[in-house]
Amino acid sequence: MNQQVPSSPFQWAIQNNYIFGSKHPLLMTAVSLLITCGGPLLLARIARDLGKALEERLNGEWGGKPTTVLLRHRDSTIDSLTKKQYHLAIGQGISRAAPSPALEDKSPEQADTFYRAGSAWLISKTQDTKKHALVFKENKHYGFQRNMRGLKWIGIVISCATMAISAVHFYLQTDMSGSVRQILSSVSIQQAMPITISAIMLVCWIFLVTERSVRRAGFAYADRLIRTCAVITTKQKKAGKTTGAK
Repeated sequence: MNQQVPSSPFQWAIQNNYIFGSKHPLLMTAVSLLITCGGPLLLARIARDLGKALEERLNGEWGGKPTTVLLRHRDSTIDSLTKKQYHLAIGQGISRAAPSPALEDKSPEQADTFYRAGSAWLISKTQDTKKHALVFKENKHYGFQRNMRGLKWIGIVISCATMAISAVHFYLQTDMSGSVRQILSSVSIQQAMPITISAIMLVCWIFLVTERSVRRAGFAYADRLIRTCAVITTKQKKAGKTTGAK
């Protein structure tokens, strides 16, 4: 099938590969400059800032940070007997008595102060990523999900723009005077891939990058962090016995 006669300088440039092709790849040049001038670092910074802003909003909707929520007596995610042991371990770590259920009901903010302090203490005790690899893994996964959700609308816009540009590129390079069957049969893999990949990414951004996935990852990290109480307490007891033996 013959290509349609270019009706404008822009269409002529498209057909002769002066924009998308090898003669003068303007798009590739722009992408290369973006990468070498710190584009990925800027994107990472934007993703983190948007993710942190999202985190503040979601924490408000969830009733607090995931660790604070899980440590509350009124939350049943962790059974009461196990949670009591965690409260005792945290209380020993920060030298404060854990709030009782009655105190939590009477003064929830005071109880949350204990839980937040306990979370900070646990984080300080799990900085060694080799010894606490599972905590580090869950934290990375949560940060990834949070930042991806922060970038969701940017990702959707980019996917839609890529689909539109690819469609225009295909239209300008293809003779549209034939039948639909002839036009579709003339589509090459190189022409179909950008539109297909952009469509797949658009679906992923819409249906996979959600606040529910952020919540799931956040509470999984909080649960893993809290469960290190047992490990930290065991290490402290062993250290105490070693010191006493000396």
